[in-house]
Amino acid sequence: MSTPVPAMLGGDAGDGGARAGENADNAKYKATLLREREWRRLNPRLWSEIEAWALAEAAAGRKFAMQTALERVRWKDYANDEGNPTKVPNDFGAIWARLLVATHPEVRPFVTMRPSVYDGFEVR
Repeated sequence: MSTPVPAMLGGDAGDGGARAGENADNAKYKATLLREREWRRLNPRLWSEIEAWALAEAAAGRKFAMQTALERVRWKDYANDEGNPTKVPNDFGAIWARLLVATHPEVRPFVTMRPSVYDGFEVR
C-alpha cells in the first residue's frame, strides 16, 4: 500500500491533480518523476536551453511559467540524444518548476507555480 500524497488544496480524488489529496496514487507520481529524469538524461542540451531561457526571463524581471517552456519544446522539431522525436508530457511543467527553483532559488519570485502533487516529492 502506498503512502498518500499530502492534500495541497483539499478536495477528493475525483478532482485530479493537486486536489487528489489523500486518495492520490504515489506510485503514479513517482513513476512520472522517473520518466522526467530519463527525459532530461536523453535531452541534456534541450534541458540546458530550457534552464537558460528560464534564467534569462528571471534576470529580465519577467514572471514565467514552466508550462511555457514545455510548449516551446513542442513548437520545434527536437530529437533526443538517441535520435528519436522529443515528446513532453504535461506533468513535466510542474516538475520542471520545482526543479528549477531547487537548483536556482533566486528565480522563485518569477516562477508561476500552483500547488501540485509534486510538492510532496524531492525533485532532482
